[in-house]
Amino acid sequence: MYRGEPPAPVRSSSQVPAVGTPSNFTPIAPRETMPVYLTILRAEYGLPKRRGSIQVRLQLQKKCSAFKLRTPLIPLRYSEPVWMHTWKFQEEKSTEGFTLELLHRHSSSVVQMFSGSEVLGYTSLSWESLLSTPTLSCSGWLSLTPPMPVTKGQSLYVCVFDSSPTSATVVPHHQLHSHRR
Repeated sequence: MYRGEPPAPVRSSSQVPAVGTPSNFTPIAPRETMPVYLTILRAEYGLPKRRGSIQVRLQLQKKCSAFKLRTPLIPLRYSEPVWMHTWKFQEEKSTEGFTLELLHRHSSSVVQMFSGSEVLGYTSLSWESLLSTPTLSCSGWLSLTPPMPVTKGQSLYVCVFDSSPTSATVVPHHQLHSHRR
């Protein structure tokens, strides 16, 4: 069956500039992405003697302020809250790492609406420090920095696993799967 003449060879983009492309245009560099598995296990030490509940919030350090994940709420009546909550997400290395915050949510919905969540402590982990370990992982207690020096510090027990970064030319910015074990 005759399908016509074969197409003309395609020239690379470096040989033929696109119509309307500025002379100082720099093409977008490929992204380095990595799958991350982060499990929040439990919190301890110095939890408030107040009513309400606590949860952990994860946010990226750079380039994506809207990316925030939260664990389920745990009532403060438990002396050592246990989550066993795992997040799996695909992340760009350019975000540089993540910050975990231990949040106190008030028991009254009216108070919560006006004051929001109180940060009890926070810690950060960079992708570089995680990638520099032989196992590409970190597991254990992370000390939390209190927001004010007068408060007693807390800590979180977490497990973070990662695989080596891969280059991607087109990858959705975040692919998020959250599940609870």
